[in-house]
Amino acid sequence: MLAALDALLDALKSDPQLRPQRYVFDFDIIPGVAVTGHTEVSQLRLPRDAKRYTLYGGINQCLLRDYEVGPNGLPVYKGAVDLRGQTVLETEDHGPIHIRSEQKRSPIAGDLKRLRQFLGAQPGATVTKELV
Repeated sequence: MLAALDALLDALKSDPQLRPQRYVFDFDIIPGVAVTGHTEVSQLRLPRDAKRYTLYGGINQCLLRDYEVGPNGLPVYKGAVDLRGQTVLETEDHGPIHIRSEQKRSPIAGDLKRLRQFLGAQPGATVTKELV
């Protein structure tokens, strides 16, 4: 078990494909007023397109979703386009929105380290817990 945990920890450390990407957006909210690192931009309009869109970022997602306002005033989403391969989205209302991704540490790595530490501290080959 310890060898398997060590192999997983080494893989998480050495293979960048196993680390999550966080997608964020930088744009001018109004001309000359820049905002950076946002993970959601709402009510976008694209050139030559009457639809409304919302841009969602976050861990391993970068989605552009079109929507309509439903009868109750809430958005009704229609479709989604994965934009993880793009660096810029041109919009009518915010100009260019720059898409950045940052590699993050895998949250599971910390859990695996704690499990490895716990198992390594046990005196025997068997770990049991008694429920009282």
